[in-house]
Amino acid sequence: MNKISKFLSVPLRFINRDSKFGKRPSTEGFEVRSGSYLANYTVLSYLIQYPLFSYKYINVPVQIELLRLSMSKSYRTTEGLKFLTDQKASMDFYSTSSHWEHINKNFWNS
Repeated sequence: MNKISKFLSVPLRFINRDSKFGKRPSTEGFEVRSGSYLANYTVLSYLIQYPLFSYKYINVPVQIELLRLSMSKSYRTTEGLKFLTDQKASMDFYSTSSHWEHINKNFWNS
């Protein structure tokens, strides 16, 4: 994790997450968050070359659009803000629904 944080030039953070509704014990760990344009670009380039086999695979095109929005600073306009919120809502939809066709397509048929 330390090497990843140094590579992306972002801090490595210690986190302590409390469980929701007290069903599980809290968890401790480390977190690396990409916050700059360059770090986000690097992470997305990696994910395009080495795709994940989870719902996050579906979110990569959305993240690319959000990166373009960030680069052009059009998120500051009313239309850009609406586009941003719509894109983020679509990511939440895919994370809670069962869209797993990409796993069968990319994993089993490779």
